[in-house]
Amino acid sequence: MLAFSAYFIPYLFVYNPEYLMMGEWYAIVFTVISGALGIIGIGSVFIGYFFVKLTIIERLLLLIGSAILLSTDATLNVVGFILFGTVVLFQWKKNKQTNLQPVTKEDVV
Repeated sequence: MLAFSAYFIPYLFVYNPEYLMMGEWYAIVFTVISGALGIIGIGSVFIGYFFVKLTIIERLLLLIGSAILLSTDATLNVVGFILFGTVVLFQWKKNKQTNLQPVTKEDVV
């Protein structure tokens, strides 16, 4: 399931020449970061897990945000960053709430 997101990578090279390191440096950096986050997000959607298990709503938001991050429009990428960041923030907070503490010597005795 994780490898399914790799099928999008050849299309990224076709539609965004910045992935081939052609263009201004800031456009290349922005495009590569947004593409990497988009691929990570799509992989997480198919697996169903980011920091903790994704809910259906988080999966939908992450799928939409990741698809937008893979687009060529820079203004849409900002919306994708916001959706992606929202899901990551919720996942991080849930992970902090359910995070188990490591076992110490005092706990074993």
